[in-house]
This record gives sequence, C-alpha cells and structure tokens, in this order.
Amino acid sequence: MRHLITAAIALLSWTLPRVGPLKLTEAIALLGAPKALASRSVQTLMIRCYWPFFIASIVALAMAGLNLSVNPETNLTSEKALYSTPGMVALITFIRILAYLITVSVLVHFFQRSTQQEVSRTLRIAYYTTILPGALQLLRLHTGLYFDLPFERPDAGPFSGIFASSNDQMRLMGFEIEPLAYASSLVTACCLSMHNGRRIPWLGMVVLYSTYGVGAIIGLCLALLLSISGSLRRWIIPLYAAGVAGAAWFIVANIDDLLDQFQLIGSVAERLGSIYNCVAIWLDHPLGGGLGTYGYWMNGYDRTGTFLTNRIDFHANNDSLEFLAAGGLLLAGGHLYAFHVVLKRSRSYWLWVACTALMIQSISAYIFFNPALMVVFAMLLARLEPVPKAAKPARRRRGVRFVWPRLPRFRWDMRLGRDVPPR
Repeated sequence: MRHLITAAIALLSWTLPRVGPLKLTEAIALLGAPKALASRSVQTLMIRCYWPFFIASIVALAMAGLNLSVNPETNLTSEKALYSTPGMVALITFIRILAYLITVSVLVHFFQRSTQQEVSRTLRIAYYTTILPGALQLLRLHTGLYFDLPFERPDAGPFSGIFASSNDQMRLMGFEIEPLAYASSLVTACCLSMHNGRRIPWLGMVVLYSTYGVGAIIGLCLALLLSISGSLRRWIIPLYAAGVAGAAWFIVANIDDLLDQFQLIGSVAERLGSIYNCVAIWLDHPLGGGLGTYGYWMNGYDRTGTFLTNRIDFHANNDSLEFLAAGGLLLAGGHLYAFHVVLKRSRSYWLWVACTALMIQSISAYIFFNPALMVVFAMLLARLEPVPKAAKPARRRRGVRFVWPRLPRFRWDMRLGRDVPPR
C-alpha cells in the first residue's frame, strides 16, 4: 500500500487520465482509506483542522437545495455528464469534498507511518515526475525535435502540453489542463525538493518560469518575502483575509473603470468580473448561494459582457470568494481556519513557504482541491521535520603543492647577549 501512495504523490501534477471528477493522485490515494480512517491520530488531526469547513459544507449543500427549489428554471448545461443539472453539481461538489478529506487523511497516515528514507525517496520521485513533461516540452520547443507526449485531448489532438497564450507566448502545461495548474505543482515540487535537503532545483525553476504562471510565481515570491519576519508568519491568515477583503471592496467599488482598463487582457478581466460576481452573490444570499452553484448564479451578475457561459460547473478562480458566494462567511471562514491550523503546525520552513504560496495563488486560481495542496497539507499535519542537507565532501587538491620551508626559530638570551636556537 505504501508503494501505491508513493505513486499517487509522485503523480501529483498528472491530471490525465481522470477517474470521474477525481485526479489520478486522489483515485490512487483513496485505495488506502480503510487503514487511514481507522487511525485515531489521523481522526483527531482531521477533525481539529476541518470541522468548521465540513459543517459549513453541509450547510452550503442545504442552501443549494433551498435556493434551487425556489429558482428551478435554468437553461444551463455542461459538457460533463455528472454535472448535468445544478442539483447534481452541488451533490458532486460535496462528494468531491468528502473525497478530498479522505485523500488528505490517507496522505497524513502515510507520512506518519513512513520512515524518513521512504518520505525522502517519495519526494525525490515526485520532483522528477513533475518536471519531466515540462523538460520534454522545453526540449521540443528549443531544439525543433518533434515527438508526441502520451495522452490525447479531443480538443487539441496529440497532447503536447504546450499552450499558446493570447500574446503568442508558448506556455508549458505538463500533463495538466492549463499552465497555471502546472505552475502550482511546480512551486510545490520545488519547495518539497528544498525541504528534502536537496540543492536549489534550477531545472524546476526554469520549467516554472516557462509556464508564465504569473499567479504562482508572485505567490512564491510573496511567501518568501513574508517568511523573513516571524511576526508576519504568525499573522499571515489575518493579513491574507484583510488583503482579500480590501481588494474585493476596491474592485467592487470601481468595477466599471477597472474593466475598461483591462478589457484587452482577457484573463485579468475575467478574474475582476469573478470577484464582483462573488461579492454580489453573497450580498444577495448572506448564507450563500449554495455549494457549487457559482456557475448557476454568475450570468445574472456578470459585468464583463464577454465571459457569459452556459456551463454550470464554472469556477470563479478565487477560492476564498467562491466559498464566500457558496456558503457565506461560515464556509469562507472554515476554509481559512484549515490554513491557520496547518500553518501553525509547521516545523519546516519550505513547507510553510509552499502552503503560503499556494494560498496566495488561490486569489487568482482554483487551488483548494489541487493534489499539490493536499500533499502539503498532509505533510504539515504530520509535522514532518526538514531533511538536513548532506555535508559536502572535502575536495582533494591535485597537482604539485608548494610547501614553505620551516626556518629555525631563535630566542634572545640576555646572559649571552646573542640568539640561541631552541632546545
């Protein structure tokens, strides 16, 4: 079973193939659920960390049923069969939360029971399997060699993993469905490599830069900056909450002017519109519009005019505000409380940096159910110590070595009035 969990962690950035709504990492990790859920220590940790979020999810699911019964008419559809109706979206989202909690429990159990050598080997394999597709794509881009990487996407033909952005930048996306998700896995893999006592992961950083994942890179830089001060590290959750609330208030108050300025940058305009939508949904539904119903409500509030969608399973690319729209302050607070618990248990600098970087990135991405964050949460809950760096071997000097001759030392004898050699 430990080998299966090792494989699951190693494939944290491999989205395809999916098993229903789950990624490959979650599907494999769920096989170890019986032993993990039977562990008393794992149960205690999970309840301590997730009890507000889980209770708020149940309330948000009930609010989804109530709101959808009042507004049953909809012409929204989805390309995914499991998300055929708004009610099914809410139900599948709740099932996804259960699968997420079980997956984290399995990973916590694995890190608690494994030796340091097993954990070190697992993290080393995870680093190389994460950067492998990106390194192959870099080779393909800069050498002119043509080769197909495994998996195929019906909308893109052979799955090369290379994504052309609106400004003609070729962005790497690994085996993920978008470059930003791949950048999240790369940030995690690089931080875990440093936690594992390895040298600076230069190749991983080059691949990360080549994704042009601005949110992930900014999140990592801000996390490194905030880690300098112990006071900032202790108050990171209140600072994050205040920053998100202040930014949301400013964007809602100036949404029209901001959309006029950023109308040519589609991704920025979409995220600004999502922030406005989430706040507007919450103001109209203080207890939340319902779990997983952002796509159901967003078209009634959209201000961009270019991002109208008929997909029910649409996400806001902002975890905190999407949870606010879905379950009000109760669900958004449960989300932040989980981060507070795991960051408070941190014994490793690089695990703290990884978790904080992903939390900051969640302002502009859908991160909470990402397997990379699951692995970081599990390691923090298990309170893993950083692996000490191995001492560098002493260098042997080769060639001819010049040795200065040792001259005889003399001392002054007061009685004789002259130098005499030492005895």
